[in-house]
Amino acid sequence: MMEKYDNDVEMVNRQMRYERFILDERPTFDYIYDKRNQANIGEIINMALEHVEEENKTKLRGVFKNIDFNSEAVLGSTKERNTMLKNLLEDFKDLDLRPTRLVGEDVIGNAYEYMIGNFASDAGKKGGEFFTHSEVSVLLSRLVKPEENDRIYDPTCGSGSLLIKAFYKVPNNKTQIYGQERNGQTHSLCKMNMFLHKIDDAKIMWGETIANPLHLKNDKLMKF
Repeated sequence: MMEKYDNDVEMVNRQMRYERFILDERPTFDYIYDKRNQANIGEIINMALEHVEEENKTKLRGVFKNIDFNSEAVLGSTKERNTMLKNLLEDFKDLDLRPTRLVGEDVIGNAYEYMIGNFASDAGKKGGEFFTHSEVSVLLSRLVKPEENDRIYDPTCGSGSLLIKAFYKVPNNKTQIYGQERNGQTHSLCKMNMFLHKIDDAKIMWGETIANPLHLKNDKLMKF
């Protein structure tokens, strides 16, 4: 961007305010990588994620609420945890994920869904709670036949794969996405999934749909 605006720092800062995602130096990968040998690397990663969420809270509010890279219960003792996190950072160091290096606009989003799918397969039957297989999502999105200006809703949206498939069936993506999910971790997966697929205005709510439906209009259930 500096090259685009002839090194005009003021202009660059002004344009950055209109970007869909804001990231300063503190939570960047390079910043975290340089601290990979520190004893509190898990805490450093946690703080970086909190900062990312705070700077982009309109889109990412609550996305990292269930993630703790400093958890002994999940990642083991300090020595084991630090070794694991250091190795993870070093594995990612050689990957070039700049947009100019990626083929196709949805590489990151598709990779995210691929990993969710593999995680669901490893989870067995329980994986069906948060992930609908791609073939099923494609079939359902065709059967629903969504059209422009429709409101598309999934009351048990899981990680959002079905909603995304339906969204892309609409010409020019001119539709509004709604969903509700009772599991907090899965709700976070869904919000991140929407963000990575550039669906920034999706209204994904967290709560039990039957006991506490949250998509209301004039105190009545919305229709979709």
